[in-house]
Amino acid sequence: MSVERVTNDAAPPRMSAVQFWVFLTTTVGVFVIPSLIRLTRGGPLGATMSDVRLLAMVALEVLLAVVWALRLARQGWTISAITQPFLARDLLRGVLLFVAAWVAYYWTFVLVAAVAPRFAAAARSVTIGGRPSIPVVLLVSLINPVAEEFVYLGVIAATLRREDSLLALSASVLARVLVHLYQGPLGILSITPAAIVFGAYYLRTRRLWPVVAAHSLMDALGLVALSLRA
Repeated sequence: MSVERVTNDAAPPRMSAVQFWVFLTTTVGVFVIPSLIRLTRGGPLGATMSDVRLLAMVALEVLLAVVWALRLARQGWTISAITQPFLARDLLRGVLLFVAAWVAYYWTFVLVAAVAPRFAAAARSVTIGGRPSIPVVLLVSLINPVAEEFVYLGVIAATLRREDSLLALSASVLARVLVHLYQGPLGILSITPAAIVFGAYYLRTRRLWPVVAAHSLMDALGLVALSLRA
């Protein structure tokens, strides 16, 4: 999927370098730092997706979203400057994006298994456990995609697009992968293809809601599979 610069008269206001790094530290960094600490101490990869863990994650995301939404709104940021308006067909676009991300993941895994079988085997060995309840799954699938996509694409990619589209895509992909460091090789293989598909689509179309829909579907299917596991 190619990345093309989108001309947009309603681009969000410029963000200073200091504010941009503060934003990264207090959003992406909040989730990356604990993973880094665990990895440097030799802790196990993977996670247990319990109701408590998922609710704590959502609560933190909501808190950070409120703080930054208020701050950015005072500086002139608006939803219309970040994304095109929501349309009903964005749900169908989201399904198609989900399929594209899954296909990209499948072929990435096939390629890595062929050229780096040990890395692929390490990815397979990572365990994501837990049996979250369906109400929590639904809550997470609604809130988490909105919070994450507005960080990765609505702020990071939208801000860096002024400099270079490839830089914007690379930064959004890197941020997304770093947040999933706790999954180790599995996070790299599963998140990178979807991150590229989602980021390229957003930078090409400036439509965020289809990405949110695709991410929501991805979260829902993954968590429901855990919930129903015998």
